[in-house]
Amino acid sequence: MMRDKIAQIISDDVDAHLNSGIPWDGTKAADAIIAALPDMIPDLVWEDLSELHYRVLMAEEMPWRCESYTEGRWFLIWSDTLIQGEWDTAEQAKAVANAHHKAKVMAALGLEKA
Repeated sequence: MMRDKIAQIISDDVDAHLNSGIPWDGTKAADAIIAALPDMIPDLVWEDLSELHYRVLMAEEMPWRCESYTEGRWFLIWSDTLIQGEWDTAEQAKAVANAHHKAKVMAALGLEKA
């Protein structure tokens, strides 16, 4: 799926240059691919442990947890608090964790700062 998206970006960029008479150098396609990468990183897959406790295993010894302890406030935890803050719903907390995860992947690729 990611390969197909990247191929389509390159194809569209090459097609645009064929009609313009400007030599194709790939820089616009590369920028478009980098811009599209965060949407190509899959969201985390959460395991439903209870109504107040979700978990995703990032590695065998490193689970992230999305938990609620008080009055519907949600926390993201990894041995200690993963991301500072509180959220009103599990969906909001999970969305923050997904964004954090994608930023870390992009940083690991050297494309953004985490």
